[in-house]
Formats: sequence, C-alpha cells, structure tokens
Amino acid sequence: MKGNFSIKNSIARSWKVKDGRRCVQTTNTGESLPGKEGRTCFTYDKVFDEHASTKEVFDESARDIINSFVNGISGTIIAYGQTGCGKTYTMQGKGSLKDGALGNAGVIHMSIKALFEGLAQQHSSIFLLRATVIEVYNEEIRDLLLPSDEQRKVTTRYDSKAGIGMDATENFVTDYSSMIDLFSLADENRSVRKTGMNDRSSRSHTIYKITLEKKQVDDSDGAEMIQISTMNLVDLAGSDRVMKKTGIQDDTQKEGSNINKR
Repeated sequence: MKGNFSIKNSIARSWKVKDGRRCVQTTNTGESLPGKEGRTCFTYDKVFDEHASTKEVFDESARDIINSFVNGISGTIIAYGQTGCGKTYTMQGKGSLKDGALGNAGVIHMSIKALFEGLAQQHSSIFLLRATVIEVYNEEIRDLLLPSDEQRKVTTRYDSKAGIGMDATENFVTDYSSMIDLFSLADENRSVRKTGMNDRSSRSHTIYKITLEKKQVDDSDGAEMIQISTMNLVDLAGSDRVMKKTGIQDDTQKEGSNINKR
C-alpha cells in the first residue's frame, strides 16, 4: 500500500502504530522520547503502517465484506484522505485501473477476483451481475460508462418505496475480465487534474457499484428464493486544504470546495 502520512506544517509531527495495530499515537515534536509520547491517541478497528501491502489491507479489512456480499449482504469499501495520500493507488493499483490488472493490483481488482472465486463455490445458485460507475463532480452526478460529457449527467429520482434511484447505465458482466474492462473504461472518463501534491489528482468521488442477483432453489420443495445485494467500491476525491498545500485556484479551487462540503 502506498501512502504519504507525514504532516508538514510549522510543527513537526510523527506517528506510530501501537497496541496490536489498533491505535495510532502522535507527538508534537517528531521525537520518540518517553516524556513526549501520548499527546494524542486514536483507536481504530485496524491500523496499517507504512510497511503494509495492499493485499494485506484487503485480506484483513475488505475480504470479509466481499464474502458477505456473495451471501446476500450489501457492503461498501471506501478510500478517504488528503490528496496524495495513496487512495487511488490503494483502490486501483499502480497507474491506471487497467495497468493495475497487469501487476500491482489494487483493492478493486482483489475485490472482483474474490467475488468470482466466491461465486464459483456456490454450486446450487444462479447469478446475475450488473455494474454501474458514476462520479460526483462539482455537485453533479455523471455516468462514466457513457462516451461524451454531454450524455453523462445523471438525474436522480425518489420513490416512496424504493428510495432514491438514478438513471445510470448498467452493464451485465460475466467474469473478471469483463468487469475489469468495464471499470477501466470508466476510469478513463474520470475527472482528474494536476495539483501541487499530485500529478493526477482525482477531482471527483468515484463509485463502482456491483449489483448481484442470486437465485437459489430449495432441494426439498423446489421453491425459488432470490437475493439482491449491492457492493460499492468508492474512491473519494482528495480532501484538500484548497490553496495552502495543493496550490490550486480558479476552477480547481471550486472543485476542492465542493469536494470538502459536508
């Protein structure tokens, strides 16, 4: 896993993982002297340091979510953080998403592979998989599976029973390769821009959505049961301090303001 976790400002800071990789402890001096430790401590379900690989992160924090998805439980995997900290690298590997499929795979590749491995073990079930990719850019939802900017704007609708829906493209996928090809197409249509911290900073929140319909037949009475679950793989845009660190302005400053809206 790639990441830049150092905080560079007027006060030097350092951090270290403690307590069986469940706590991050920081100091305000950058030193490791006993009297200076413990200024701030943050506790999480799991913490990975700079030596952890993307595969290790996936195996320990995401694989169970994919296994549950195969068994009908919806889930979401999100990468969040400042521009340049390694979110996109962690999610799609080195280079583009297509490059990651050839080596240095990311969480998206590992999730899709684990999905089809899990489906292969469900011998008594029939599956249907659909995929959608959208981005939220400057408060506008875009369909990344459509060829031109003019066609990409997505409208949302509300249904009292079904909730909020949108008219985004859904494509059927049958195997690992077809899903990677589809997601790679969407990756090429993402909104990115060079900033002072990143040559290819994601300027939008990107959501790779997979819908799984699973039909099972009860051997005892022949009754059919259909389960529908969804998996969202989310690469959020960089959480920027708009001007100071990224050196961005004009349209990119507007992007940064929208990215950081709460």
